[in-house]
Amino acid sequence: MSIAEQTTSLDIKADLVQRARDVAPIVIADADESERIGRVTPRVIEALRERGLFWITVPEQMGGFGLEWDTAVRVIEEVSAADGSTGWMLMANMGATGLCSWMFPASEKLVAEHGSMPLGCGTYAPLGKAVIVDGGLRLSSGPIPFNSGFDAAGQVLVMAVVHDEQGNVVTTTTGDPEMRCCMVDKDKVEKLGNWDVLGMAATGSYDIRVPEQFIASDRVRKFEEISAPEGAPYVGTELDFLSTAVSGHAPVVIGAMRRALAEIASASIGRRRLGYPETVDQHPLFGAEFTKHEAMYHAARDLYYKSLDDALNGVHERGGLTVAERARIRQAVTYLHDVAGEVVSFCALWGGTKTFRNPSVIGRCLRDVTVARNHAFVDPVTLANAAEPFIQEWAK
Repeated sequence: MSIAEQTTSLDIKADLVQRARDVAPIVIADADESERIGRVTPRVIEALRERGLFWITVPEQMGGFGLEWDTAVRVIEEVSAADGSTGWMLMANMGATGLCSWMFPASEKLVAEHGSMPLGCGTYAPLGKAVIVDGGLRLSSGPIPFNSGFDAAGQVLVMAVVHDEQGNVVTTTTGDPEMRCCMVDKDKVEKLGNWDVLGMAATGSYDIRVPEQFIASDRVRKFEEISAPEGAPYVGTELDFLSTAVSGHAPVVIGAMRRALAEIASASIGRRRLGYPETVDQHPLFGAEFTKHEAMYHAARDLYYKSLDDALNGVHERGGLTVAERARIRQAVTYLHDVAGEVVSFCALWGGTKTFRNPSVIGRCLRDVTVARNHAFVDPVTLANAAEPFIQEWAK
């Protein structure tokens, strides 16, 4: 890449981050209403569309910017600092749209029809049932939960386990279930609803069901072509499906921490509290705790961005990721969520009545991070599963 091309690329990245900052006032203004109705308001979705923020990783020839996931997550962080649910929805739609654009040959037809890549959504859990037939497969499912960003999407990613005609699970040579990733038109799935939650309330992460239908082969990919099981290396020139999905969660809680720290810092200035001779901002107890938690925020954020940068360098320079590089993303993202819980809880404790009197920004951050920490991608067991390469590395 030439210096001129590098400069242009950096300019585009900076412009996209600025667009995210510019949309923040609209996101903030609609945050309470979005939470009330259980989905991001149409006005905010349109504002994100107008600024092109859903198509950051989609190739230029398909109507996108053709940039890497590292730019996308920094945009997600900015939007999440305005509202966690909106950042989560953007993450889900942006990630699925980017994946659809390179995974499925049918995406080129969709671009020709719509002028740009339709937005995607979906979930990583393999809850669909696929039976291989001539020209594609028959797909069906029971309820599939957590389809964040469904309202904005036009395509739905469905992960499915392959069965034979007798209903038996088909396995790979290693004994694992064969899986397929399918891209399904949104109007061919059934929205079941069932989204009434404590936090991340505006993400519209509904349950869906896929009625039995034929899916053509140009809308289907084998799992091993787009990702790899945990604990295994990955071969490919794009960040794998699992690493993309996992790493997208981090900037949402980074944004929530940023917002909570900013809110409590502002609230502490000149504020009196019973038993404190000075204002809160001048008291050493608050100062020490704020400094510690601010350091925790920066350390966890930096580890996450380094793990992602290293992974992107791996796929571009070596055509894949080592077990340790994939494990580092899992480690960094799960650890970041643990830190977010501590940081936002600190802000909530010192927020006093600002935390629990609605509407409350700190209260919303606390609810959102609580829900985000319960996601399967950041379960504590992911740290245990990631441990082996780190133990071996330190033992050398």
